[in-house]
Amino acid sequence: MNNYRLQKNDYLKLWFWLTPEEIKKEFGYRAHSPRHIRRLYESDALSLITKAKQEIIDEVDNKERLNQPEREIELPQEIEDKREMIVSQLWTRIKESEQSWDSI
Repeated sequence: MNNYRLQKNDYLKLWFWLTPEEIKKEFGYRAHSPRHIRRLYESDALSLITKAKQEIIDEVDNKERLNQPEREIELPQEIEDKREMIVSQLWTRIKESEQSWDSI
């Protein structure tokens, strides 16, 4: 069985949603060490942090249904929902990749 190993692109999708320790815990042997992940982020993702966070806030602000107090209440839930969606999509890709290797 050929197991999937998280790639740079996977880590860049996850950095906003999970800490390096959470990534390692969630994906186990498929993930690099938290130290390796941090080093990857330091070299590639730091410039993306502000932009990505602002995009999330802008997306929520664009929903005119929210006023300031409600946004403070709903934003954590929206972030958690997005986090779960990103992790689920990655798990689907991992399983599909591993299945395709198993069928060879």
